[in-house]
Amino acid sequence: MGQRTVTLIAAPLGSMQPGRPIDWDQLPPAARTWVDEQAGKDNEMLTALDGDHRADLQANYDVYVVELG
Repeated sequence: MGQRTVTLIAAPLGSMQPGRPIDWDQLPPAARTWVDEQAGKDNEMLTALDGDHRADLQANYDVYVVELG
């Protein structure tokens, strides 16, 4: 399997549809730490999208782009 870019998006519950098209066990430690930090900021919804969506989403959401594989 080759390299895969995934964008994790943190947002308050209800502001976007849930979606987790990745195996959370694949996330590197830094990404898991970021997820934990976002949960502490009342960002209850985590969505993962394939590809790098920083340009589209960063203005409205907290995002973390990670390379898997």
